[in-house]
Amino acid sequence: MNKSSIIYLLSIIAILSFCISQIHWLDTRYTYELDRAATSIESKADSIMESYKAFRKESTDTITKVVTKITKDKAHPDKWMCKFNVMSVDAKNPIIQLSDTSLAADDTHGEILYIDGNASEQEVYANVYAHVIELRNPFSIETADSLLSVAGLSVVHADTLTASFRKGGINMDINKSWINPTVILTYPYDVLGSKGATFTLQISVSTVIESMAATLILTLGCGLLLIICLVLQMVAIHKQRQIARMRNDYIASVLHELKRPLYTLKMFLSFLTDPVKSKNERIMERIVDKTRDEVDSLSQYFSKLRDLTCSSCAALPLKYSIFHIKDIVEKCVTGQTELWDKKISFKVDIPADMQIEADANYFRSMISNLVENAIKYSYDDTHIRLEATADNGYVTISVCDNGWGIPSSHKKKLFSPYYRGVRATKENLPGLGLGLSYVLKIVKAHHGFVRLNNIMPHGTEVKIILPQNCHD
Repeated sequence: MNKSSIIYLLSIIAILSFCISQIHWLDTRYTYELDRAATSIESKADSIMESYKAFRKESTDTITKVVTKITKDKAHPDKWMCKFNVMSVDAKNPIIQLSDTSLAADDTHGEILYIDGNASEQEVYANVYAHVIELRNPFSIETADSLLSVAGLSVVHADTLTASFRKGGINMDINKSWINPTVILTYPYDVLGSKGATFTLQISVSTVIESMAATLILTLGCGLLLIICLVLQMVAIHKQRQIARMRNDYIASVLHELKRPLYTLKMFLSFLTDPVKSKNERIMERIVDKTRDEVDSLSQYFSKLRDLTCSSCAALPLKYSIFHIKDIVEKCVTGQTELWDKKISFKVDIPADMQIEADANYFRSMISNLVENAIKYSYDDTHIRLEATADNGYVTISVCDNGWGIPSSHKKKLFSPYYRGVRATKENLPGLGLGLSYVLKIVKAHHGFVRLNNIMPHGTEVKIILPQNCHD
C-alpha cells in the first residue's frame, strides 16, 4: 500500500471516528439537557402539589376532626404507632384538632398505622399530617391533572396507585427518547395510607434543542468544516492518483508512438547502408514516402503538445484566410484508406462554394483529428460521412461514423487532455489522448463550440459550429 492510499484510508477513518464521537457527544449533551428540563418540570410539579396540599388543608370539612395518637408501641418497639379516629364536631363550636399527644392510647378505636422506628419524629409528624389531610379531604387525581395543565405542563397520563412508600416527596424517572421524551413523576400524597399518584409529562424537544442551540451550531459548524477539509483532501489524493495514472499511460503512449517512426528511420538507414538494396529505386521511393509520413505524424504530435501547453485559446498563432471548406476536407480524407488496415468509405456532402475565414492549417488539423478518431474507434467496415451547412453566419461541420459510440458517462471526460477510453486502452490502440482536446482548443480559438451525439444503434456524430468569419 503506497503513501497516498494510507493517507486516503486514514482520512476515511478520521471522518468516521469524528462522526461517531460527535454523535456520542450530542447524545450525552442531549441527555444532560433532558435531565435539566425534567428537573425543572419536577420542581414546578412539586410546587403545584404542595399548593394543592395547602388548598386541601384549608378547604377541609370544619365539622369533622381527626384525633391522633403517636407513640412507641410496646409490642413493636422498633416502630412508631399512630392511631387515628375521625370524629364529628359541633357545627356551632367547631374545634379542629389535627393531633393530640395527650390522648391516651386506649382513648381511640379508629385506624392504627405503623411507621418505621428509624424515621425521625419530624418525618413521622409530616406523614401523620398528610394522612389527616387525606382523611378530611381526599386527593383528587382529576384536580391535580387540571392544576398541572393550567400551569403549562403537558400531562400525557395521570393515575392513582397503591404502593408502599418510604417517605414523601416526588420521585422522578425520565424516558430519554430522541423523539418523544417524557418524565414520570410519582407523588405519594399519603405515605401512611400507601397512596400516591403518577403523572407522565411531556418534555418539549424543541425547548431542549433551543437550550443547546449555540453549542449545537458551533459543533456542527466545526464538524462540517473538518469533514469538508477531509473530503477535499481525499478528492485531492484521488486526483493525484488519477494524474499519476494518466502520466504513466501518457508515457507508455509516447513510447509507443515514438517506436514506429524510429523503427522506420532505422529501416531506412539500413537500406541506405545496403549497397544492393539502395540501388532499387522503387523500394527506396516507398521507404522514403513511409519515412516522411512517420516523421510528419511525429511532428504533428509535437505540434499538438505545443499548442496544448498554451495558457489560453488566444495564444494559438492563428493566421486567417478565406478558403473553401470542401477542398480542405477532401485533402484530409485523401489517402486515409491506405493508412489503415480496414475497409473505409467516405461520403462528403459539402457545397463546393461554401467558404469560411479561419486558419487553414489548424482547420485541417481539426478535421484530420476527427477523421482519424472516426476510423480508429470504428469496426473493420467503416463508413464516415462529412457534411457542412451554413445558417445565420455560422457553419456547422458534421463528422459521423458507424463506430463504437460514446458511453454517456465518458462524454464529459473526452475533451480532457491525455484521456483515453477504457476500450482504447484495452485494445492497445495508438494515440496520446490529445485528439479531441486539441480539436476543442482550436474550435474555441475560432470562437465556436463542439457537440457530441450518439447515433443509434452504433456510431458517433461530432458537430463543429464556427462563425463563417472567425476573424471578427
